[in-house]
Amino acid sequence: FYDQNAIQEIAEIPSRDELLSKLLGSIQSPITNFARVVKQIAEKKAESGSAEEPAAEAPAAAEAVAEVPATAEAPATAEA
Repeated sequence: FYDQNAIQEIAEIPSRDELLSKLLGSIQSPITNFARVVKQIAEKKAESGSAEEPAAEAPAAAEAVAEVPATAEAPATAEA
């Protein structure tokens, strides 16, 4: 059997919904903060002129794509 103090402690336990919301809030908070930091870093890079770098990398990516079919054809001609 429980005494009056034990019953009072049990009565002060938060509801299931309140406990779940606290748990989810504690999980969501670090993720939200991380997303905000990543967004700020991206905005800072865009403001400082780093947006030009991806444009410079685009031709290199196009060259790499152009090279792939040429190497794929080489084994086909060697077999024939």
